[in-house]
Amino acid sequence: MKKTPVSFWGIGPTFVIISLILCLPVRFVAYRYRALFTLTFAPFLFYVFGAVCAGAGLWLWIAAGKRVDDYIRQGTLADKGIYGLVRHPIYAGIFMVFSGGFIISRSIILMPLVLSMYLILRLLLKREEATMYRAFGAEYEAYAKEVNAIFPKPRSLYAAFFYPEKTHKVSATLYVIQSRDANLYVYTDGQTYICIDTGYDDPQLVAEFARAGLHPDQMDAVFLTHSDVDHIGGLGLFDQAQLYLGREEEPLINHTVGRFTKLYKNQRIQRPYHLLDDNEILTIGNITIQAIATPGHTIGHTSYWVDGQYLFTGDAVILQNGQLHPFYRPFSMKHAQTVASAERIRATPAHWLCTAHTGIGAM
Repeated sequence: MKKTPVSFWGIGPTFVIISLILCLPVRFVAYRYRALFTLTFAPFLFYVFGAVCAGAGLWLWIAAGKRVDDYIRQGTLADKGIYGLVRHPIYAGIFMVFSGGFIISRSIILMPLVLSMYLILRLLLKREEATMYRAFGAEYEAYAKEVNAIFPKPRSLYAAFFYPEKTHKVSATLYVIQSRDANLYVYTDGQTYICIDTGYDDPQLVAEFARAGLHPDQMDAVFLTHSDVDHIGGLGLFDQAQLYLGREEEPLINHTVGRFTKLYKNQRIQRPYHLLDDNEILTIGNITIQAIATPGHTIGHTSYWVDGQYLFTGDAVILQNGQLHPFYRPFSMKHAQTVASAERIRATPAHWLCTAHTGIGAM
């Protein structure tokens, strides 16, 4: 395990102290002579933009701070999730909180301090960046090319949280197939083929199978973790396969329950299917599959434990910077159940965890 060469606090205290020394006298003058220095037009726009900036900064600061100590102890380079947005989310958060306050003030002598603080932060970061380059070498260099230091690239807003594997053969028995921002998986004993999820309704999906030396027609069975469009959309390619899904998911596909509201409903399944109960075990060929109820993301979300080795979890959990976490709250029907399902997955003695949007990892 590599010891991370920076402390928990890093340059944070230095940046805050310098910022306060710079800001407080100017803030005093701005308040003392506010009639002279305060802009009077469109105050609502300043309040809204400043509040959004400060709120986003506070979120960055808190979200990154919750886990940074773990990454420092583990000696790992965190480059996903909040650290996939910007390389220094805590410092970026502090900067945005200060900046939001300056904007809300509407002061023509406080707002220019945003630029001053940015330049100070960039100068302070030079030493820490050099330390990280020395510690992680090419790994950090590649990370720095993909992710900005303070301001996120537009594509990072999505790629930081959804980073599927490219299509490839994982082992003699397992293939991962990419379908846009999702992965589906093919497991085989050499004779029988099963597919976990079907990805999007994507014209490139057959080509992705071909890239792995496979074809959807080879599949003997399809197991759906749940019925969202990125998991069920490609089902039409698997006409010859038997179809399985969790029993509690059925209300979503027969439209007795809406996905988020009564107005948004998941796709109907217009073909025969088999419903699986929690802990139900079945054998297809020489492959043993155990259904494990992992609700929360959807009401009937089901994970599949295959041959005691691989646990296919769909959208029950994410893998992020070497850690397992419940799937993202905004996408959950009942997030408390998602959290409980993550604990159940954590307790399952599988060797490998295969997620739908964040790749594969050892348990």
